[in-house]
Amino acid sequence: INESQKKGFFGKIKNFAGMVKTKCLPAGVFKFKPGDRARYKVGKISESLEPFVDKNTQTVEVGIISAHIDAVIEMPYYTIKLPDKTCKQTNWDKLIPLSEYKRSMTAVADA
Repeated sequence: INESQKKGFFGKIKNFAGMVKTKCLPAGVFKFKPGDRARYKVGKISESLEPFVDKNTQTVEVGIISAHIDAVIEMPYYTIKLPDKTCKQTNWDKLIPLSEYKRSMTAVADA
């Protein structure tokens, strides 16, 4: 067996994730970098976040603190700072670039 081939369940997950990664996101590319601002899609709105949530999009503006690569599935994820000063980790599909958010809000206002 080649050393680069992994055995077992986690090896299969890593191989599958590698196939997904090459189809979804080029290797080494982050959608956001530390210092960027973005909109975070909130699942469950806590009392501390309620004043900051855009009710139309269920998002809040966050700061990107750091970017990471998941060791098993090798996909990027981010540490973000929420408006209530708490930090959490999330994946890229829960984040919307501010430019995209502003463009969608302008289109809604013009309609």
